[in-house]
Amino acid sequence: MLLEINRESNYETDFLIGALENQALLYKIAKGEIEPSNQHHWIGDTSGFNMFQKNFIPNLKSTDWKHIMDIQSQAFEEVISSGTIDSVGGFHITVHTTAKGLEYLMKMSFIGGQPISMLIEGNQSVPVMIGDAKTGAFSYSYLISSDPFQPAIGIHFPIGNFGTLYYPRFTRPILIFKDVDPFEFAKKVKDDYKLDLTGIVKNGDHMTMI
Repeated sequence: MLLEINRESNYETDFLIGALENQALLYKIAKGEIEPSNQHHWIGDTSGFNMFQKNFIPNLKSTDWKHIMDIQSQAFEEVISSGTIDSVGGFHITVHTTAKGLEYLMKMSFIGGQPISMLIEGNQSVPVMIGDAKTGAFSYSYLISSDPFQPAIGIHFPIGNFGTLYYPRFTRPILIFKDVDPFEFAKKVKDDYKLDLTGIVKNGDHMTMI
């Protein structure tokens, strides 16, 4: 199916599929061909790959797999957030291996936007202001399915007060839920699609685990 999509797009839409069976394998679908490898593959334009390499290789200080994964993740984030590569965008979603197979990882991220000045006097306890849309602040939470046999991921945006659900086994289009806080978003997903979402979300001035 992906090979057909690649051909129908005049070879402009490529795919990279990871499989974990007897060994880890990558399948590159590009230029009308399927090319397997147990070493490495990459897709996309050269400028995006070069930026990734510039952020990845100089920061690689050890062969520890946790360090490699952290540096690799940061390099991906740098390419996406730079906004300088036209062909690269979207969200960086990570999976990890478990006894039940590959599972998405939950995540929470916050970008503060413009600097905010605060005056705090001695012995005061004052919540740090996190800004809003007017100051360019941006935040999102990745909520994952609690059932590994129903793989799905929801992304909630507290400042915009909406959520998106990625549930490829049910539907390929992105499902959008407007005017919902994170708890309403999770409830709506459970009611409509029988999915239990879990993750860390913004709850007023605090972070809460759903």
